[in-house]
Amino acid sequence: MHSFTYGNGSVGSKRLHVALSQFLHQNFQPVTPIEAAHITITNGCGPAIEHCVWASTNLGDALLLRQPFYGSFSKDISTRPGTEVLMVAFSSIAPMSLDAATKYEKAILAAQKRDQKGRGLILCPT
Repeated sequence: MHSFTYGNGSVGSKRLHVALSQFLHQNFQPVTPIEAAHITITNGCGPAIEHCVWASTNLGDALLLRQPFYGSFSKDISTRPGTEVLMVAFSSIAPMSLDAATKYEKAILAAQKRDQKGRGLILCPT
């Protein structure tokens, strides 16, 4: 019943890490090898987003996020990492289109005027 426990710790079993590493190599052929030790398992997408934001931003940094978005995104991004959310509204423009770049640029420039440091962009289609 090892599969129904925390395995080798809270970041997933060693067996799962090896299997994912092999899967990623076979299907994506990365330039830099992905080793089993590079992989961390989380208990959902929200924690995975929070971990990535925490590891890649500093306190007070800001991330662009299009509206509308999943309701807990703001909490995942800001609670522990201390990262601010810069919401970008698109109205009739498709948020995954080339025209969206203008909206993102305007949001970054407005943030700079408020002394906010835009550090990244989260692309999440609905």
